[in-house]
Amino acid sequence: HRDTLAALRSAKALIVSNSQMHAHAADFHDRVYVLPGGVNASVISPKPAPENKKKIILMVGRVDDPLKGLGTLLEAGEALSRKRNDFEVWATHFDLSASQGWYRALGWLDHAEVMRRYAQADLCVVPSIWDEPFGLVAIEAMAAARPVVAARVGGLQDIVEHGQTGLLFPRGDAAELARALDHLLDRPEMRARMGAQGRAVVERQYDWGVIIRHRYLPMIEEL
Repeated sequence: HRDTLAALRSAKALIVSNSQMHAHAADFHDRVYVLPGGVNASVISPKPAPENKKKIILMVGRVDDPLKGLGTLLEAGEALSRKRNDFEVWATHFDLSASQGWYRALGWLDHAEVMRRYAQADLCVVPSIWDEPFGLVAIEAMAAARPVVAARVGGLQDIVEHGQTGLLFPRGDAAELARALDHLLDRPEMRARMGAQGRAVVERQYDWGVIIRHRYLPMIEEL
């Protein structure tokens, strides 16, 4: 611990990925920069949501990691299934045998296939139960013009603007997640508006060209 603190204080600056980490790092250094991750927005086409027979709720990433919150999503899906049968939950989980009823495991997919799945989805969920340092899948979903329902944790609460680009819910709260999903599933106009606003936010803040010009280059010049 002593060596870690000494290393932090000897650095010219610290780089973190969200405002929560900035608040902690500021205790150890007087020059801390928040530099988010990003996407190449120009290569992600924001296509209109498809007219699926059943609405698709998509979760991508390292879904097999319990900290990513698939358990919370499945619990919310079970509650939702007792009320309605017009949706499916798709997740990039390796266990295809777990697919049944409203849940479909997609297996591990390469990035190009993940991007195709965004285009097939109506909305995306990031139900992490740990403090995500950033939340790249939320950025990708927004770039694809899909609303994001995310846990209010770590970097996700910086990325998703509640009521504007998606909805936030308390960490691990399956009942609140089910309510958020139920709310959006019945409101295609809201989903479209949130998706368009999310795309605009990505173009303004999370495109790599913007991040380099407005964050990296000023930091490098200052240092």
